[in-house]
Amino acid sequence: MYGLSDEDLDIQARARTFADELIPFETTAEMNGGELPKDVVAGHAARARELGLAAANMPRELGGGGYTSLQQVLVQEQVGRVTNALAWSATTPPSWFPPVATPDQLERFVRPTILGKREECYAITEEGAGSDLP
Repeated sequence: MYGLSDEDLDIQARARTFADELIPFETTAEMNGGELPKDVVAGHAARARELGLAAANMPRELGGGGYTSLQQVLVQEQVGRVTNALAWSATTPPSWFPPVATPDQLERFVRPTILGKREECYAITEEGAGSDLP
């Protein structure tokens, strides 16, 4: 079978709508070093969840979208039309974590991150190894 399924097209259309809604915020983000008011960021995150675009890469049984790799690409293709300051509201928590997480970690970290109640972060520890983070 070739082409996109009806579900794929629906996901793509929702992601396109979301990106179109974000585009007007580009100038504000650009003029403020990528920063937006917290209420605006919270609104974008809520809208991404409403459209089923947040945590699309996470398993459905944990509250994520359970999207296929192709469907995730369809979302990223659209949100990639805006800067990261905007696009990151369609979160993609680390999908490697659920298969190795303990039940406690799933409840304390994974599920709340999927639901937008926690945020993920990472640390770069390779000083002088080329990551050039400030």
